Amino acid sequence: MTALIVIIGIAYIFLNGVLCGSEVFQEVLSPNSKYKVVVYERNCGATTGFSTNISIIDGHISLLGGVTDRPGNIFQADGYPDWFEINVKWENNTRLVIEHNGKPIPYYAEENIQDVKIEYIENRENILPPRPFAPSELLIPVNHFPQGWTGEEHRPLGPEVIKGSKDNNPYMLYTPPSPAKYSKAGHYVRRLDNVDQALEYFQRELKTFQKNYSTTCIPSGLSPSEEALNKSEYSQNFAIGYAEHEYTDGSGEPNCKLIAQYDEFFIQFSATISQNGLTYEQFNNLGRIIDQIMTEHLQE
Repeated sequence: MTALIVIIGIAYIFLNGVLCGSEVFQEVLSPNSKYKVVVYERNCGATTGFSTNISIIDGHISLLGGVTDRPGNIFQADGYPDWFEINVKWENNTRLVIEHNGKPIPYYAEENIQDVKIEYIENRENILPPRPFAPSELLIPVNHFPQGWTGEEHRPLGPEVIKGSKDNNPYMLYTPPSPAKYSKAGHYVRRLDNVDQALEYFQRELKTFQKNYSTTCIPSGLSPSEEALNKSEYSQNFAIGYAEHEYTDGSGEPNCKLIAQYDEFFIQFSATISQNGLTYEQFNNLGRIIDQIMTEHLQE
């Protein structure tokens, strides 16, 4: 009997979302403090991913645990709140305005709750219009790799219904012919909303990159040749380096990585450097091809 109660209790907790993690992004009281609007993120694990939620609650509630454990009572959308640049504002005690950048496609959105009317405003002022090409066209074709390599295109983990997320963040995983079990390469393209965001993203990634990688994709002890010194004529924010180990804990094969910012795009390309993977000369050559692809597309 006790075991049955425990099982029922676990099922109740799971179904009611208590196992979901949450983080509050914004809380705003109505002018008369009767209501409080709360913008928060919920993470219910790998099967459901992250979601953005908005709830209107009693203004006197101070402990939000019971609120943020549940889906929003006025707004629910897949993805992170900071993707959407959500801003909430009370125009008066019974009128709430929710401004966002047009990315979220909510699967739940209320326009009225109790005596509060809700208005949604789309503001795409800082979002660049679509390019004449798809970001997946920027991925390096597998025919540039040594014979026998294969490539498989992936999409980022998480919901794909967000405007732009499915198309704007493609990833290609390349694998050599067996038995090269642990050798691999990956090319990641991320299109940000604008150039400033891409630059900020690059600068953040560069700090980690500089801690773990050298300034060229050349194994230590070798003298660089002219062919190994990679740079971009298009981008000033371009870094390429070599690490003795793929992981910061000292494990994994030697690895080369390229990161770069091209206008509103952030690019990352990394690969195992080994007999069964790529040589550093091959990696550097692929880096030049990536730069050529980016330059040609962005100059269209």
